[in-house]
Amino acid sequence: MSLKNKICLVTGASRGIGRGIALALGSEGATVYITGRTLEPCSTMPGSLKVTADEVSARGGTSIPVQCDHGVDEDIYKLFDKIKKDHGRIDLLVNNAFKGVKTIAANANVPFWDQPTESWDDVIHVGLRCHFIASQCASKMMIEKKSAS
Repeated sequence: MSLKNKICLVTGASRGIGRGIALALGSEGATVYITGRTLEPCSTMPGSLKVTADEVSARGGTSIPVQCDHGVDEDIYKLFDKIKKDHGRIDLLVNNAFKGVKTIAANANVPFWDQPTESWDDVIHVGLRCHFIASQCASKMMIEKKSAS
C-alpha cells in the first residue's frame, strides 16, 4: 500500500515500537512527523529522533523530527499547530508515546498498595492522557479536511 502524499504522526518514535512504525510508514513513502524527548543521539540511551529520521529517509520516506514532551500539554498543541502550518492536514495518527516502562519495571515486585502515586501518574499521564489530547487535535484537523486513516 502506498502512503505517498500522506501526512502521518508517530508519537514516541525515537526507539522501540514507535520507531518501527515510523520506519514502516516511511518505507511506503509517507511524510512522517516523529516525536519524542530525545532529539540527538546520546550515550545514556539508545535511539533518538535524528537517528530515526535518517532511517525513515533512507527507506524513501520524509521524516520531520519534532522534540516534544507529551507530558506537557502545550508541547502537544504546538506540535499540531506545526503540522497544520506545514501541511494543513494530518491523515494518520499513531499514539505511541509512553513514559511508564521504567516505572513499571522498577515496581514489578512491589504490591500496588505500596507503590508511589507517581507510578500511576507516569503510566496514565504519558500513556493515556496525552493520547486523548493528541486524538482530539488530530480529529479536529481530519474532520476539517475530511482526511482520516
